[in-house]
Amino acid sequence: MNCLLFLAGLLALTFADHDIKYVKKYSTTEFKDAVTKNPHFVLFYAPWCGHCKRTMPAYEELSEKYNENEGSKQATIAMIDCTQHTDICSEQGVNGYPTIKYFEPSSSEGDEYFGGRGFSDFDQYIQAKLGDTGATEKPAENQNIETSNGVKLYTNDNFDAAIQTGHHFVKFFAPWCPHCKNMVKDWEQLAGLYEDRSVSVAEVDCTQHQAICGSNEIKGYPTLLFFSNGRMVEKYSGARNIDAFKEFVAKTTNSEIKASESQEETVPAEVTNVKVYTTKNFAETNTGHHFVKFYAPWCPHCQNIAPAWEKLGEAFNDDDTVTIGKVDCTTDSEACKKPEVSGYPTLWWMTDGKYVEKYSGPRDFEDLKEFVNSMRGKKDDAKHGTVEDKKVEYVQTLTVDTFEDSISEGHYFIKFYAPWCGHCKRMAPAWEELGKKFAGHEIISIAEVDCTKNREICDKHEVTGFPTLYYFENGQRISEHNGGRDLEELVKFVQDKLPHDEL
Repeated sequence: MNCLLFLAGLLALTFADHDIKYVKKYSTTEFKDAVTKNPHFVLFYAPWCGHCKRTMPAYEELSEKYNENEGSKQATIAMIDCTQHTDICSEQGVNGYPTIKYFEPSSSEGDEYFGGRGFSDFDQYIQAKLGDTGATEKPAENQNIETSNGVKLYTNDNFDAAIQTGHHFVKFFAPWCPHCKNMVKDWEQLAGLYEDRSVSVAEVDCTQHQAICGSNEIKGYPTLLFFSNGRMVEKYSGARNIDAFKEFVAKTTNSEIKASESQEETVPAEVTNVKVYTTKNFAETNTGHHFVKFYAPWCPHCQNIAPAWEKLGEAFNDDDTVTIGKVDCTTDSEACKKPEVSGYPTLWWMTDGKYVEKYSGPRDFEDLKEFVNSMRGKKDDAKHGTVEDKKVEYVQTLTVDTFEDSISEGHYFIKFYAPWCGHCKRMAPAWEELGKKFAGHEIISIAEVDCTKNREICDKHEVTGFPTLYYFENGQRISEHNGGRDLEELVKFVQDKLPHDEL
């Protein structure tokens, strides 16, 4: 333990001593005052974070451009140490490092940045936000993006730049997928409707552009995501026809754009089907099953999950075996004291007043619905061909109860992860493909351990960051993978460890 503390201190010292001449370093008070005066691009970090350190050279270059000669139209480049200023980082919903946000003087909430971490990526994003034409690279709208029957074709090379400004409704697909083929005409019709308007209708072929599909956690085809100013705001889960698409776009953009040939009106918003719990009525959770969201209105992650949560409430509105609810912890803090609410949103499954399980999976509607059904002991209803094909699981899930017995014989390549970890999410598709490649192999098994649920295992094996990839042989840890996290690198690592006659 002393060695770990010494190492952590050394890393922090190294980060602190690094030349950050032009970057503004704020305390909580300084931050709250500064962001009201001019635009800010802020990096929330921890001194021990390796990804933060690797980001610093580009961030320093960026700060030199913007902070050395501050002008009335410039943005300020700043950073906040979340190990020293936990209050503001918690308030900003920071749950991974680095988190980067852009703040306008009119808003204290900020837009989270999801683009690349190179100087030109940062610079282009800021210039687009400032509305300046003097960016180092041309803004996405001036780039020559190819189209097919009106649909914009996004690729690994142009995706991040393309979605940085404006609204984008993007279809992630595979050419062989039957459901993808069935919706082609409706998607092209939608693109024609919004041509030269405020929404870009686009598509990404995941067989050609695996990197961008992996970073967006695409696990089935087709997946339809809506982006606004560089941020994914909602996963579409409705019917796959032109009328449903138009209604969704109108609702999401808050601008009802009617096609000249259409006489239909947008369906009015429905009354919420989510139970609102307060300090006064929270005792109602003492009876029956309840899936409760503990949140704060200012929290960006809470805002992102809100549409899926409302849809979840609608899905189970007529089901008397479970209640979908929510608690605003800023107005009813007493109801948020008993459970482990250390960040927002926190999702708890409650039965007869007891906090049975804390949900830590993906926050889209389908995954939330699957969790509810599994907790009730029921399997989800048949999809009737309206969603992605059922996916076979190729990665073995290990727990405290199964870990030691499972790895005692043979070879195991194991991913130790946390559900909230962004890097873990981005490598998930490659890990699944790795499991598929070695499915049924006589010696090697691909597995994973959720360290938020199996902390004992992760502590024993000295897992100090996520994801951590260890290789075991007959119960003994023999190696750690520190290379690339794409499928090719993972396969090469496994093949190097296997006996040559097993390749």
